[in-house]
Amino acid sequence: MGTMLRRRMDEVEVKELQEEVDEPETVRRTWTLDNLPVRRAVFIDSTWNQSRGIYADARVRGLRTVVLQNRLSQFWRHQRGSPRWYLATIEAIHQFLLEVHINAWGLNTAYRGLDNLEITAGFHQLAEPLTKTAASENVGREAPYNGQYDNLLFFFAHMYDLIHKYYDHNDLIAYGRPI
Repeated sequence: MGTMLRRRMDEVEVKELQEEVDEPETVRRTWTLDNLPVRRAVFIDSTWNQSRGIYADARVRGLRTVVLQNRLSQFWRHQRGSPRWYLATIEAIHQFLLEVHINAWGLNTAYRGLDNLEITAGFHQLAEPLTKTAASENVGREAPYNGQYDNLLFFFAHMYDLIHKYYDHNDLIAYGRPI
Protein backbone atom coordinates (compact mmCIF):
# COMPACT_ATOMS: atom_id res chain seq x y z
CA MET A 1 0.00 0.00 0.00
CA GLY A 2 2.88 2.39 0.64
CA THR A 3 2.96 5.16 3.21
CA MET A 4 -0.68 5.90 3.94
CA LEU A 5 -0.29 9.65 4.04
CA ARG A 6 1.74 9.76 0.80
CA ARG A 7 -0.65 7.52 -1.07
CA ARG A 8 -4.20 8.22 0.03
CA MET A 9 -6.57 5.37 0.80
CA ASP A 10 -8.68 6.72 -2.08
CA GLU A 11 -5.89 5.72 -4.45
CA VAL A 12 -5.84 2.16 -3.15
CA GLU A 13 -9.38 1.45 -4.34
CA VAL A 14 -9.68 4.06 -7.08
CA LYS A 15 -8.84 1.57 -9.83
CA GLU A 16 -11.81 -0.59 -8.86
CA LEU A 17 -14.07 2.46 -8.71
CA GLN A 18 -12.84 3.80 -12.06
CA GLU A 19 -14.10 0.65 -13.76
CA GLU A 20 -17.58 1.19 -12.28
CA VAL A 21 -17.84 4.93 -13.03
CA ASP A 22 -17.52 6.67 -16.41
CA GLU A 23 -15.81 9.78 -14.99
CA PRO A 24 -13.00 8.69 -12.62
CA GLU A 25 -12.16 12.28 -11.62
CA THR A 26 -15.50 12.53 -9.80
CA VAL A 27 -14.77 9.51 -7.61
CA ARG A 28 -14.24 10.63 -4.01
CA ARG A 29 -14.72 8.02 -1.33
CA THR A 30 -16.52 8.82 1.89
CA TRP A 31 -15.07 6.54 4.52
CA THR A 32 -17.02 4.82 7.28
CA LEU A 33 -15.91 2.13 9.69
CA ASP A 34 -17.61 -0.41 7.44
CA ASN A 35 -15.83 0.44 4.18
CA LEU A 36 -12.23 1.20 5.18
CA PRO A 37 -9.78 -0.63 2.88
CA VAL A 38 -7.96 -2.01 5.94
CA ARG A 39 -9.95 -4.71 7.72
CA ARG A 40 -7.18 -6.28 9.81
CA ALA A 41 -3.66 -5.40 10.77
CA VAL A 42 -0.90 -7.81 11.71
CA PHE A 43 1.95 -6.55 13.88
CA ILE A 44 5.07 -8.60 14.52
CA ASP A 45 5.73 -8.32 18.25
CA SER A 46 9.34 -9.36 18.59
CA THR A 47 12.85 -7.99 18.68
CA TRP A 48 13.92 -6.30 15.44
CA ASN A 49 16.35 -9.08 14.55
CA GLN A 50 13.70 -11.76 15.14
CA SER A 51 11.12 -9.71 13.21
CA ARG A 52 13.22 -9.89 10.05
CA GLY A 53 13.17 -13.70 10.27
CA ILE A 54 9.41 -13.80 10.89
CA TYR A 55 8.78 -11.43 8.00
CA ALA A 56 10.86 -13.67 5.71
CA ASP A 57 8.26 -16.43 6.10
CA ALA A 58 6.30 -16.81 2.83
CA ARG A 59 2.93 -16.73 4.64
CA VAL A 60 3.72 -13.34 6.17
CA ARG A 61 5.41 -11.95 3.04
CA GLY A 62 2.18 -12.61 1.14
CA LEU A 63 0.31 -10.01 3.20
CA ARG A 64 -0.08 -6.45 1.91
CA THR A 65 2.09 -4.05 3.85
CA VAL A 66 2.04 -0.39 4.73
CA VAL A 67 4.95 1.86 5.57
CA LEU A 68 4.42 4.08 8.58
CA GLN A 69 5.62 7.65 8.67
CA ASN A 70 8.98 7.89 10.47
CA ARG A 71 8.63 8.75 14.13
CA LEU A 72 11.30 8.68 16.80
CA SER A 73 10.75 5.91 19.32
CA GLN A 74 10.58 6.79 22.98
CA PHE A 75 11.22 3.15 23.99
CA TRP A 76 13.84 3.05 26.73
CA ARG A 77 15.18 -0.47 26.10
CA HIS A 78 18.24 -0.54 23.86
CA GLN A 79 18.06 -2.71 20.72
CA ARG A 80 21.53 -3.13 19.27
CA GLY A 81 21.89 -2.03 15.66
CA SER A 82 18.45 -0.44 15.34
CA PRO A 83 17.91 3.25 14.62
CA ARG A 84 15.63 5.47 16.70
CA TRP A 85 12.67 5.21 14.31
CA TYR A 86 12.27 1.47 14.97
CA LEU A 87 9.16 1.69 17.12
CA ALA A 88 8.03 -0.39 20.06
CA THR A 89 4.97 -2.48 19.13
CA ILE A 90 2.48 -0.23 20.92
CA GLU A 91 4.01 2.84 19.27
CA ALA A 92 3.61 1.16 15.86
CA ILE A 93 -0.02 0.25 16.59
CA HIS A 94 -0.74 3.82 17.70
CA GLN A 95 0.98 5.27 14.63
CA PHE A 96 -0.93 2.92 12.31
CA LEU A 97 -4.32 3.83 13.81
CA LEU A 98 -3.39 7.50 13.77
CA GLU A 99 -2.49 7.41 10.06
CA VAL A 100 -5.59 5.42 9.06
CA HIS A 101 -7.84 7.76 11.02
CA ILE A 102 -6.27 10.96 9.69
CA ASN A 103 -6.36 9.61 6.15
CA ALA A 104 -10.05 8.69 6.44
CA TRP A 105 -11.50 11.53 8.53
CA GLY A 106 -8.82 14.20 8.85
CA LEU A 107 -6.95 15.84 11.71
CA ASN A 108 -8.62 18.28 14.09
CA THR A 109 -6.78 21.62 13.95
CA ALA A 110 -7.28 22.04 17.72
CA TYR A 111 -5.45 18.76 18.52
CA ARG A 112 -1.93 19.40 19.86
CA GLY A 113 -0.95 15.83 20.79
CA LEU A 114 1.18 15.30 17.69
CA ASP A 115 3.53 18.07 18.75
CA ASN A 116 5.17 15.77 21.33
CA LEU A 117 5.47 12.61 19.21
CA GLU A 118 8.67 13.64 17.42
CA ILE A 119 7.21 12.66 14.07
CA THR A 120 9.30 13.78 11.13
CA ALA A 121 8.44 17.19 9.71
CA GLY A 122 7.06 15.56 6.57
CA PHE A 123 4.13 14.15 8.53
CA HIS A 124 2.63 17.57 9.17
CA GLN A 125 3.05 18.54 5.52
CA LEU A 126 1.35 15.33 4.38
CA ALA A 127 -1.47 15.72 6.91
CA GLU A 128 -2.02 19.42 6.13
CA PRO A 129 -4.59 18.85 3.34
CA LEU A 130 -6.46 16.53 5.72
CA THR A 131 -6.64 19.05 8.57
CA LYS A 132 -10.19 20.05 9.48
CA THR A 133 -11.68 22.51 11.91
CA ALA A 134 -13.91 20.77 14.43
CA ALA A 135 -15.03 21.31 18.00
CA SER A 136 -12.25 20.27 20.41
CA GLU A 137 -14.67 18.03 22.32
CA ASN A 138 -15.50 16.14 19.11
CA VAL A 139 -13.82 12.76 19.54
CA GLY A 140 -16.29 10.57 17.66
CA ARG A 141 -15.20 7.48 15.79
CA GLU A 142 -15.58 9.09 12.37
CA ALA A 143 -14.64 12.64 13.41
CA PRO A 144 -11.31 14.35 12.65
CA TYR A 145 -8.51 12.92 14.81
CA ASN A 146 -8.55 14.47 18.26
CA GLY A 147 -6.69 11.93 20.38
CA GLN A 148 -9.09 8.99 19.98
CA TYR A 149 -6.26 6.41 20.26
CA ASP A 150 -3.90 8.20 22.63
CA ASN A 151 -5.06 6.10 25.59
CA LEU A 152 -3.30 3.13 23.96
CA LEU A 153 -0.07 4.73 25.14
CA PHE A 154 -1.16 5.00 28.79
CA PHE A 155 0.95 2.11 30.15
CA PHE A 156 3.82 2.96 27.79
CA ALA A 157 3.83 6.55 29.13
CA HIS A 158 3.55 5.25 32.71
CA MET A 159 6.57 2.98 32.29
CA TYR A 160 8.45 5.78 30.51
CA ASP A 161 7.86 8.01 33.55
CA LEU A 162 9.00 5.28 35.96
CA ILE A 163 12.18 4.53 34.01
CA HIS A 164 13.03 8.21 33.75
CA LYS A 165 12.37 8.70 37.45
CA TYR A 166 15.21 6.29 38.26
CA TYR A 167 17.54 6.81 35.28
CA ASP A 168 18.77 9.95 33.58
CA HIS A 169 17.38 10.19 30.03
CA ASN A 170 20.82 11.08 28.62
CA ASP A 171 22.46 8.03 30.23
CA LEU A 172 20.13 5.50 28.61
CA ILE A 173 21.80 3.87 25.59
CA ALA A 174 18.48 3.66 23.71
CA TYR A 175 18.36 7.43 23.25
CA GLY A 176 21.91 7.59 21.95
CA ARG A 177 21.10 5.43 18.93
CA PRO A 178 21.63 6.97 15.52
CA ILE A 179 18.73 8.81 13.93
